[in-house]
Amino acid sequence: MDQFPKMIDLGSLCTLNHTYQKSMMIESRTPVNFEYEITVTKPHPDIQILSPLSGDITGMQVTNIDFAYLPLSFSTAEAQIQIRTSEFGSEPKTVRIVGSAAPFSGQAIDVSKADESNMMPKTLLTSTKSKNQGNTQKLKSLKEADQANA
Repeated sequence: MDQFPKMIDLGSLCTLNHTYQKSMMIESRTPVNFEYEITVTKPHPDIQILSPLSGDITGMQVTNIDFAYLPLSFSTAEAQIQIRTSEFGSEPKTVRIVGSAAPFSGQAIDVSKADESNMMPKTLLTSTKSKNQGNTQKLKSLKEADQANA
């Protein structure tokens, strides 16, 4: 059972107070059943394990372990579990479970269909900087012309 991922990403830029779910599928390739046990080594209140913390991995079938992420604040949540199986010679596997919620303001724009009317304006800093550079060059040229004519 070397198929356990090192990390499960439950989503990034998730919306507050919405639940996001993901399943980890464990496929048995032998006709023998194995027991599993999950120990939460680093809990997080926004991340829950929906599946039983112990059970059977049925031979020649797929067993799902389900996780849920319900972000309650704009932050990254991280939990960690350890999975043990009764398979001969198996070592406990550590799995990190992460999810992230971030604020989003404004309306999403499909850039493939964007035109000038719905594009965001250039930043003031960029526009001002480019204008000032051109004005500085013009002022230098005028001063040089005045000095040459004097």
